[in-house]
Formats: sequence, C-alpha cells, structure tokens
Amino acid sequence: MIPSRFTSCPESPTADRLGLLSLLACLLMFPPPVLAWVASTAQQSGSPQAGPQAAELVAQAFDLLGQHEPARAAEAFRKAIEVRPELADAHRGLGLALWVQGRGSAALQELRVATRLAPEDAEGHVALGRLAWALSLQPELARDRTSRLGPGDYQELAITEMGRALALRPEAVEIRLNLADLYLNAGRPQEALPEASSAVRQAPASDAAHVTLGRAYFAAREEDKAESEFKAALAIQPANG
Repeated sequence: MIPSRFTSCPESPTADRLGLLSLLACLLMFPPPVLAWVASTAQQSGSPQAGPQAAELVAQAFDLLGQHEPARAAEAFRKAIEVRPELADAHRGLGLALWVQGRGSAALQELRVATRLAPEDAEGHVALGRLAWALSLQPELARDRTSRLGPGDYQELAITEMGRALALRPEAVEIRLNLADLYLNAGRPQEALPEASSAVRQAPASDAAHVTLGRAYFAAREEDKAESEFKAALAIQPANG
C-alpha cells in the first residue's frame, strides 16, 4: 500500500525504482501528532449561540486541551454540556479529549453528536473523519465500548465525513489533501488523483500538495509523473530531501 500521512514508512523498502519512490514519498511527509492536531483545533471553536457560561467553559476546556490536559478538559466540556446540551462545540471538544485519552468509541459518539447538532461546521466533520480513520487502523482505540463497526465501516465513515467537510469548505487545501490521503489508503487512487490535482492547482507552492499528487500517481502506476511531483516538492522544501 502506498504510504500516506495516515500510515507509517516501510522499514525495509525494496531497492528498485518503485521501492525508492515509495520511500521518498514517505520521507516527504510530516504528519502532526494527534495531540498537536487536537490542540490546534482550540483556535476553531466558539459558537455565537453558546451563552456566556457555556462559552466560558468551552474556552477553558479548549485551553486545557492546548496544554495537554485532556482529563481536565473533558470535565470542563461535560460541565458545558450540562449547561447547554445542544452546544456542538462542547460535544466536539469532549470527543477530542476522549480521543486523546484513548477512549475511541466514546469519542466517536460525541463527535457524531457534534456533527448532528452543527452539520454546517466543517471542523466537526474533519474531526469525525480523522477519528474514524484512526479507528479503522487501530481497533484497540474502540475497546472502551462495544462497537458493531469494523475497519471497513470506519474507513467509509472517514471518507464520507471528510467529503462533507470539503463540500462545506472547498477552498481548504488541507481538507482536500486529507480526503486524497483517505482515498489512497482505501486503495482508490483514481478518486485520489482529482483531489490531489485540485490541491496542487489551489496551492502550487505547497510541497504537501505535490507530495500527495505524487503518491496518487505512484499508486496509479504512473511513476514518471510521481517522480516529477516529488521533485517539485523537493524544489519547494529542499531540506526535506
């Protein structure tokens, strides 16, 4: 399987051109740790309908997430939900805090609630999509509760939710790259190619976009085009080579 930002690099790549291109694709990727990504979402919260008390609790909770204190953050999010049960930001934040604590099934439930309460919030769909993909790769994350979903179900949920996020924010290159990554890991390079190509057109100076397009070409067995995209990424960020 072609490596992506959702998987790890091969430990023993083959010495032929395909193996070397695969290793290059992997070395060009720099995925943020889950905790760092979760902390960054603190800057994307704040419902105008939260009410002063709930809004203060949510802001405090996201600050705690940013300080890598998920247990205290979860407690604050729960208090906000007690005050305002329909507050999507609080459910999204609680889902993220539970995810960091390794409680995948409980996190999934909260993130699903968040997307139902605020279907127009792209970040909620992104969070649900990323968690679903993590659960497809790491089933042990869902052991906190019994789940009828298997890896394939989580994989499809991840693609669906990332697609919904992109429909809400078509200008967001990072979301488009996430969707392309998901298609690649699902073994669907022909669906990844148009997303990655669009990302390069939207952000021609993005090395990540060129890397993703290169991986899509590589998965589609178009090695010459893949190599060209990897070279373009290295020209943008030569330190990565």
